[in-house]
Amino acid sequence: MKPRIYLEDNFFNAFNNYQVSQNILESDNKTENKNRLIDVLKNSEIHLPISEREVIKIHKKLRQNYVPTDFREYYIFLAVKNNRLKLGPINGNKPYSLFLLDKCDADILSFNELNNSISAGVNYNFEDPLIPKSFASKIVDKEMNGIVVIKHRCKNVLIIDPYLFEDQDKMEPKIPNLIKLLNELYLNNSNATCHLSLLVNNLNNDNQVIAKTNLLIAGVNNPNLVISVYAHKKNLFDNNRHIMTDYSIIDLQHIFDRDNASISCDFLYDHNIKDSFQRINKLLENIRDKYNAVPTKIGLITNKFGNILENGLFEEL
Repeated sequence: MKPRIYLEDNFFNAFNNYQVSQNILESDNKTENKNRLIDVLKNSEIHLPISEREVIKIHKKLRQNYVPTDFREYYIFLAVKNNRLKLGPINGNKPYSLFLLDKCDADILSFNELNNSISAGVNYNFEDPLIPKSFASKIVDKEMNGIVVIKHRCKNVLIIDPYLFEDQDKMEPKIPNLIKLLNELYLNNSNATCHLSLLVNNLNNDNQVIAKTNLLIAGVNNPNLVISVYAHKKNLFDNNRHIMTDYSIIDLQHIFDRDNASISCDFLYDHNIKDSFQRINKLLENIRDKYNAVPTKIGLITNKFGNILENGLFEEL
């Protein structure tokens, strides 16, 4: 994974139309949101539908120490200088990407519905953050009240929880609470094709894993949801519990069956973008290598349902 923006020229009008609010608190929020987006532009690969001829002209101007005169020129020049500019059309299917588009508000809503992505259009006014803010610790109760703090659209989700398919006496059943969490990630959006991958302990037989998976499918109720499961008897991940999405790494306690458990979240494009992507890539590479190291099935030791490596999070890894 790497930070990646699909960008259309006219989105820069959002910067050109930026106005400081007369209200000090509103002004501070808008300035913060603008600076956060600038940080994303400076640290991401930028995909832009411009011609090779224009890129040649930019290289020529760079050699002449030309000074950009507006937002568009500055960020395109910066991307060229740092070898981060990619030419090509907008691809809404690409995972873990942000989209800054030449679209009105209604078209942005439709784009998000279709792709379960984070995007903004030409009318973006910086009043609300484009990227959700990371947080260190929030409390979620046994009915999942408080889980709204992770709310964001995404099309790819990977969950590591060894005991996710194992309910304990006097504890809450986990699958209903997992469904509540997935709904906050919009995986119940039937307009979008989504992929959910689960890494869990292997149960006593295939039918138990299949039964738990069918409960999930019925609960999320998205005909376009693809579910893959990697079940293993050995604890491959030291009891660590994580959720990874196109835009976040979420660290969990026992939130699916216990009261007042803690959750923390690092949104990849929020701050320390390079470090965040390095962290998620390290986790994903570890999973990929362990997944590839074993065959599809070894008795009750390991079992694979579907292929977790088809999850978009593993693209270009």
